Amino acid sequence: MKKLLVILAVIGLILSVAAPAYADTTYVVQPGDTLYGIARKFNVTVEAIIAINHLTNPNVLQVGQSLMIPGPTPAIPGPTLPASATSTYVVQPGDTLERIAKKYGVSASAIAKANGITDPNLIRVGQQIVIPIASTTSVARPLGAPLAGHTSFVSGAAFSPDGKTLASAGWDKTIILWDVATHQPLGAPLTGHTDSVLRVTFSPDGQTLASGSSDDTIILWDMATRRPLGTHLVGHTGSVWGVAFSPDGKTLVSGSNDKTLILWDVATHQPLGAPLTGHTDSVRGIAFSPDGKMLASGSQDNTVRLWDVATHQQIGVPLTGHTDWVTGVAFSPDGKTLASGSDDMTIRLWDVATRRLRGEPVKGHENFVQDIAFSPDGKVLASASTDYTVILWDVATHQPIGAPLEHARWVWCVEFSPDGRILASCSVADRAIVLWDVSDVTAPK
Repeated sequence: MKKLLVILAVIGLILSVAAPAYADTTYVVQPGDTLYGIARKFNVTVEAIIAINHLTNPNVLQVGQSLMIPGPTPAIPGPTLPASATSTYVVQPGDTLERIAKKYGVSASAIAKANGITDPNLIRVGQQIVIPIASTTSVARPLGAPLAGHTSFVSGAAFSPDGKTLASAGWDKTIILWDVATHQPLGAPLTGHTDSVLRVTFSPDGQTLASGSSDDTIILWDMATRRPLGTHLVGHTGSVWGVAFSPDGKTLVSGSNDKTLILWDVATHQPLGAPLTGHTDSVRGIAFSPDGKMLASGSQDNTVRLWDVATHQQIGVPLTGHTDWVTGVAFSPDGKTLASGSDDMTIRLWDVATRRLRGEPVKGHENFVQDIAFSPDGKVLASASTDYTVILWDVATHQPIGAPLEHARWVWCVEFSPDGRILASCSVADRAIVLWDVSDVTAPK
């Protein structure tokens, strides 16, 4: 854990140079320190420090341990785009080509090409550069006010198959069901977990909701009665960071801090054989392939692994290339592509058949990528990051679509509605979910 925190601290220092508007600081734990005391010293919340450092046990601090301390919420004004196909921008102190590209919703490579820049690291203050503007690009719009009801971080969200209900997972140990049309809660929160609820997912028929928690258990909820279906699913010895139903709804897979995946029989609530082992650190992301024959898992060991559901055996060697935790995995709807998001600030798109990378890693975020999701048609990929944004990517070109979608703080989850017209994104410090109208991108007229 100490090694990972040092890595996070180094990344924080790099970001403080390359992206000063997002500047966080680092603090070395001293004798007698507590998380509460450190939070008061820097005028931030305990929850914020826990989130940015991925602390699994905030009661245990080590003298000499490096902690990232979140800086002030950035204020990045959006540019006024002209009607013409280009605009100009004067480089400011602290700018990077990636930062400028992000502000204008274009790629850094497009700016470099338009200006004949051969080394994107060599731009100077006062330099005037041309910004190519794609006139057909549409920007997503928030649908009303954020869905606010949790009293702590929101780390997961899921749409029901009919798109009418959204479930949100909170570190306040509750699940809130929301009416997507009215943005209002559907009754009281669901309670039953004894620690933070980390992830939620609906069964394909919408009759059951599964939730994974830091209490090491999974609860299956009856959506008709809003009560647990039988006893909790007990088998993990660490926080459950991922839950996913098979396409036929008969099997549930869970991934945990105990480095394992467990396949569960939904009808009996019993494990289907022994846990799947192979990862050497916490499992953070899991996904079933669309045909239900394969599983993908991403881990804090920096790898992605594929599993044969029938045999429970790993398929080939791990997919490597990420240089930090793999926090999310997602199959494209046709099952031909697997996306992985990582704390190394990149997204990788893998050819499932050949197990090779499709093109170069997708870059654009300035901090950890926390979650990824494909649109229902597979043409758009959404990514959530602790750089306070969601970016929509064109899967075919690997380029961003429009400007990033801004939050006040870290974004930990993204989820498309079944019809692809709405994107839900949840923020830890906002304690809320934002619903975005992305129909201009995912369903252009």
